[in-house]
Amino acid sequence: MELGYSIIKERDHFVYQKGEKKIKIPSNLTIKEFPILSINEAVTEYFGIVFEQPIYIGEDHEVKIYVKLPLDIGIYVSDGSNYKLIDVIEIYAKKYALYGTIGEGVIYRYWKTNAFPEQPIVSGNEAITLIEIINKAGSIGSVSRIIFDAKFFSLYTKEGKFYGERIRVTRLQRGLALVRLMNKPTIEGTEIIPTTVSKGIGGQFEMRFGT
Repeated sequence: MELGYSIIKERDHFVYQKGEKKIKIPSNLTIKEFPILSINEAVTEYFGIVFEQPIYIGEDHEVKIYVKLPLDIGIYVSDGSNYKLIDVIEIYAKKYALYGTIGEGVIYRYWKTNAFPEQPIVSGNEAITLIEIINKAGSIGSVSRIIFDAKFFSLYTKEGKFYGERIRVTRLQRGLALVRLMNKPTIEGTEIIPTTVSKGIGGQFEMRFGT
């Protein structure tokens, strides 16, 4: 894939250039590429997984599914242990939608995907992510979308593939569910992408306008 940028060595620094953008980088730093979740945080920090078909869960039951999440490419400068994002190579066009009401809802990055009972085959710009859906609502429920806060979401890698952290959705009652990022990789034996930091269990989002 042609990423469309260049790195030029000058006397005491590098110049990163993409189109009209030029950034001077001190020569003691390096420039690295890492995958990032495909979202523009200047627009919203919320990511929405929208299923092609709703997922139905029986009373007091749990289902586990896999999804493919889109990855763009982050360009970072690094001193070997710290990383600073300086640019993003966008692989995917981005769509946005409103969850909830204009006054109390949130804008989210809209991503439509199938749900898979087993790990799907993915491209190099997709992350396999496990979602656990638990129904405690006392009735049969359906889930057609899942919203989470992307700033808490971690990415992992193993054998050239990328994985998201596990997402747990707990349906509490009709129209109300909690989405929690579990700080555990989708599969065992992965390494966390160094530009993301293990944050402990967090990033809980209350879906109170329905699933």
